Amino acid sequence: MGGAECGGGQAGASLAALGDVDGSGRSAFAVAAYYDSASFDYGGVVWIVRGTEAGPLANHTTLEASDDYWFLGTGIDGGQDVDADGQSDLLLGATGYDNGTGLVLLVSGAALGPSVSAAALDVARAGVVGAAPATYLGSRVVFGNDLDGDGVQEVVSSAPLSDSGDAQRAGAV
Repeated sequence: MGGAECGGGQAGASLAALGDVDGSGRSAFAVAAYYDSASFDYGGVVWIVRGTEAGPLANHTTLEASDDYWFLGTGIDGGQDVDADGQSDLLLGATGYDNGTGLVLLVSGAALGPSVSAAALDVARAGVVGAAPATYLGSRVVFGNDLDGDGVQEVVSSAPLSDSGDAQRAGAV
């Protein structure tokens, strides 16, 4: 990951351990290059790298943004199975989405199989969109525990330039 494949996209700017995303019994990890411009200007790219007998870099899947300036992978977390399909899911932040409003995507581990189409991100776009432009929701994303006791694991994200009352750019979680 990186070099000519990344084209100056800062591969490794965000990393996450994912656990088993494909039911193989081997762990995987995600590598983000959120400045990658291979398909879209600063759209970003995330590689899902799986463990194999031939070594981890022998088997990877690429997820790309579907428009310019998404900065896909700014925030990234994994290793939790929030949709109960038996495979670890991936949580992604795209801070530049919609003029910096930001977007948080939950990608099911089932969608991260060996051959992922661009449709995986289109399905995941049912994520959460930020409240206002230039607040950058998705700067950091994490899977939280069940914080409210309803039996469902939480997703937590930051919007560091969000306004709060009279305090401009106070940030929000």
